[in-house]
Amino acid sequence: MAFSTLRSARQSWWLLYLRSALFAGIGILLFFSGSPHPLVLNSLCVQMIIAGWLAIYYRQINQKRATNWFLFAGMLDILAGLALLFYIHNPNQGIVFILGAWGILIGIIQAVEAMYVFIGLQTSGKNRDSSSTLIHFLNVLIYGGIAFILLLQPLGEDSMQFVGWFFIALSIALLFLTLRLQVDEEADMTGKDALVKEE
Repeated sequence: MAFSTLRSARQSWWLLYLRSALFAGIGILLFFSGSPHPLVLNSLCVQMIIAGWLAIYYRQINQKRATNWFLFAGMLDILAGLALLFYIHNPNQGIVFILGAWGILIGIIQAVEAMYVFIGLQTSGKNRDSSSTLIHFLNVLIYGGIAFILLLQPLGEDSMQFVGWFFIALSIALLFLTLRLQVDEEADMTGKDALVKEE
C-alpha cells in the first residue's frame, strides 16, 4: 500500500508540467490576440479553470508532501476563470480587473510559500539547493508584474501583449520550480523505496 502511494505521487508530476504549459498558452493567447474579444475571454476562462483543477488534483494526490499552496493557488485560478465569465461582453475590462486581482492575491500566497520554504531549509539541517526559494521569489515578481501592468496600463494599448510575455515567463519559472521539486522529492523517496521493499 505504501509502495503504491509513493508510486502514485511520482506519477503526478505531469499535472504541474501541464499547468505550466497552460500558462504559456495564456501568454501566447494574450500576446497575439492584441485587443481581447469574447472568444479569447472564453479560452482564458477554460485554461484558468483547468490550471486550477490541476493544482488542486496534484495537492489531493500528494497530501502528505505537497503544501497547501497548491490548494490555494488552484482555488484562485478557478475563481479567476469563473469571474471572467461575468465580463463576457467587456473582455478587456474583465482581463484587466480579474487577472490583475489574481496576480496580486496569488503573488501574496507565493511570497508566503517562499518564506516558508526558506525557513524550512534553514531549520532542516540538510544541505539542499536553495534554488527553489529563489524561483519562488522570482514568481512573486512575475505575479506582481502581471498585476502592475494590467491594473495601471503603463504601456497603453501594448500592455496586454506585454502581460503575455509575463505569463510565458511565469510558465518557464513554474517549469523550473517543478523540476527542482521533483529532484528534491526523488532524493527523499529513494531511501523510502528501499525501506518499503524490505518490508
